[in-house]
Amino acid sequence: MIDDRKSKTEREFQEYRRGSTPDYLVKRKEQWQRDEEERIRNIPDPDMPPGHRKMPDAERLQTLEHLRTVEQDLIRQLQGLPVCVSTMRARQQKADIERRISEVDEATKIFSRPKVFVKLDT
Repeated sequence: MIDDRKSKTEREFQEYRRGSTPDYLVKRKEQWQRDEEERIRNIPDPDMPPGHRKMPDAERLQTLEHLRTVEQDLIRQLQGLPVCVSTMRARQQKADIERRISEVDEATKIFSRPKVFVKLDT
């Protein structure tokens, strides 16, 4: 009998529908969370030097792809040169192509980073 009462009370306690959080508090909590996310989004990047902006990823990847195609074209031009470069013009052309390839390599290294900062136009 006591066990029946105890189990009945326990069952009633388990089945009892507890109160819920009022809607205005739920909405306020969601608003606070959105405000905090926006505040975090608007914090400037600590790595960004003054007078610069972060390049968007889409633009960075597009530039990187362009640099890779330019590098492939330069390598094809270099491979098209004769093996024995005897004239002054051919030497200059080879040196120019090699210099441009090294510049493209440096730019590729820069744009391969996850964050690229570009100077603002002022």
